[in-house]
Amino acid sequence: MNRNLMTQALKKLEFFYPNKISSENFLRIMGLKSSDKELGKIIEYLEETKKIYIDKSKSGVFSQIKRNYMVPGDMVKITTPGIDFLNKLDEISVEKNKGNAITRATIVLALVGFIQAIVYFEEFSRGIRDGYDWSALLLIGITLFAIVVIMTSPFILNSVNEISKLKHFKPYPNQ
Repeated sequence: MNRNLMTQALKKLEFFYPNKISSENFLRIMGLKSSDKELGKIIEYLEETKKIYIDKSKSGVFSQIKRNYMVPGDMVKITTPGIDFLNKLDEISVEKNKGNAITRATIVLALVGFIQAIVYFEEFSRGIRDGYDWSALLLIGITLFAIVVIMTSPFILNSVNEISKLKHFKPYPNQ
């Protein structure tokens, strides 16, 4: 079942909520000429899970038949569980995007911190060799290290949390 087509169908129906739209208009809005096999599976799933409601009373003879396709005269409407389902999908995609952004930012900050550490140790060794006061350089180095640790700790904690959620992960061998 095509998940993108299913969410697209629900979003189109949500636009018309709380009104019903005819099956002809629904297919036209979806950009289809007729109800194909894939859309039939999606409609059947959405109707069984009560995410959409199809009023088949105006479709004449076809109203008595159990079917997974729409005929002219059917009226389609999204239900509250369908809207809740869409909201949950949006929340999941936002969380996923946020997690990806945090991961990218953490990697960039870790690389910047690594480069700063290399530059710092080069200057620190040059300062000791030339006889500079190394306490100021040490303070700068500790500060840079603390910044890197603070910036990378959310990524590390998130990774540890995700690993511990895995079903096959056992921190102790006797579990």
